[in-house]
Amino acid sequence: MIDTNSSVTSDEKNLILARLSTMPANMGIAIGNEGSFTVTELKRLIEEDDDLGKEYVEMQLEFLRSIKNGSLLQ
Repeated sequence: MIDTNSSVTSDEKNLILARLSTMPANMGIAIGNEGSFTVTELKRLIEEDDDLGKEYVEMQLEFLRSIKNGSLLQ
């Protein structure tokens, strides 16, 4: 479960923005039942601290943590 109430540091937010910057701006990314968003739209949502932007940051951080601790590969 993603906790959008947890505090995300500016470094973590910048990390996810940097990851998005490596993708084509018009690439579509689906977020559950929220719909499909372009990279540009997601970056804007993150920068504006929108709830969906926060949820995306948390999902990406959870993904990176699972890679780090090896649980993604199990």
